[in-house]
Amino acid sequence: MIFIFGGAYQGKLEYALKRFRLEPSDAVCCDGEEVPPDLTEKKIICHFERLVLYCVKNGMDAPDYVRKLEKKLENRIVIMDDISRGVVPMDPLARRWREANGRVSCFLSSRASETVHVFCGLAETLGKDEEK
Repeated sequence: MIFIFGGAYQGKLEYALKRFRLEPSDAVCCDGEEVPPDLTEKKIICHFERLVLYCVKNGMDAPDYVRKLEKKLENRIVIMDDISRGVVPMDPLARRWREANGRVSCFLSSRASETVHVFCGLAETLGKDEEK
């Protein structure tokens, strides 16, 4: 798995499409309302943070849910917005989402063969493990 993260509108999907020579049709995007039926069938899964939101809204343990998906994510590019910065939200749901998103990010990063941070369209590889 390749894990790409960064702030909103920073060029994560564009980076993945260009680097891996893929098309927008190779991506599935989560919306926070349901789990996309083709979640693990496309090469790219974008807005993974919204899958975490879906879990939180439905009382599920997001890190545990993602751990169960681990094998299906092996050959995928997972793209996630970093929602951990800025002011801590007042809304309890938003705080739970923020915490769960951080925990899922740590898990994905620990399992990824490569972790990439994208900021202003510039990619920085934070970790690379050729064996994964």
